[in-house]
Amino acid sequence: MEINKRREIINLFYQEWAENNPSKKVKNIVLNEFIHVNQLSKKETIQYAVRSFYETMYVLNLELILQIATPVETVPAKENKTQKPFSKMLIMEAIVPDLLKYGKTGKLTAGIRKVNANKIQYCLTAK
Repeated sequence: MEINKRREIINLFYQEWAENNPSKKVKNIVLNEFIHVNQLSKKETIQYAVRSFYETMYVLNLELILQIATPVETVPAKENKTQKPFSKMLIMEAIVPDLLKYGKTGKLTAGIRKVNANKIQYCLTAK
């Protein structure tokens, strides 16, 4: 039951976020580049973020996390359906002061597209 409620909350959040952000991108201040958000971002994030309250809380801070996330490492993209459009995956961390009380930081994974090197939010979870 809780998982279904969190799924609904995240779906509604992404829908409202997209309506309020028609460009569907946010400038990351560390990279000085935009991170784009698309349907894949939502799908992958929902798959993991519904598992716990903490994960959902980080998703609800999407814009801030996209702005402040700091690169931790770059890894090759996996040879699977969802990572096929990407050459690399950029693993990033975000510290959201209001959420530190839960003992978690945000983990943002962004795919680097093969065709144009745009960074696409792939998944957002707590770690």
